Amino acid sequence: MPLGYRGHRIGSWPASKRTNCTPFDPYVHAAEHAYFEKYYDELNASNELVLKQEKTHEKFLMPVSANDIATAINSLPSSFFTGLKGVVLLSGSNKQLKVSRGNLFCFGMYYAHCIFLFPYPKDQMVVSSQSLPAPHIQREYERAGALYSQKDNQWLRTFTKESLRTFYVRDVFVHELGHHVDRHKDRSGEKSEIFADWFATEYGFTRVRGDYEQSIHEVRSSQASLYI
Repeated sequence: MPLGYRGHRIGSWPASKRTNCTPFDPYVHAAEHAYFEKYYDELNASNELVLKQEKTHEKFLMPVSANDIATAINSLPSSFFTGLKGVVLLSGSNKQLKVSRGNLFCFGMYYAHCIFLFPYPKDQMVVSSQSLPAPHIQREYERAGALYSQKDNQWLRTFTKESLRTFYVRDVFVHELGHHVDRHKDRSGEKSEIFADWFATEYGFTRVRGDYEQSIHEVRSSQASLYI
């Protein structure tokens, strides 16, 4: 089974949304292990969408709950979830913590018709860099409530628990859902990310929550110009 779509922001201070694949990736491994070794039977037992929340590793914070995800699901068109097997909130691991400040860090992943959300390191509520990230990435953090400030010669990005929760619910989760909606299209990774980024903006922030009339066919048609 091919690797899924990784979370679209990598590293603690990403300059782009592209990913780098390595022989061992603790995030990919966690998603594969959860799907095949922990929840395979449950995820494939029926047509019902399964929500699972694991106990969070002591050095991580899972900013959303299964109830938060259920609320988000109920606020979006049911057609978006056709064929989605489940949403799994994973626990985190020491191996993930070791790579969390590098390019392997991952917020979420769409894999095997499931969405996997990874917890956030507790010690990275404030992260620093010598320069700001790409402008579009900065805007996407800021719209969720993250703050950028400058101290000495460093730029700081600060999350509160509430802004991190908003980011996960309205950006990360909806972005990964966009990959599911777009799953039948044979696109390059870059074009898939363009669609998922647009989807998160449109259905996580732009539209009034609960006021969704656009069909999946219309969603895809409206985005045709992105792939020309």
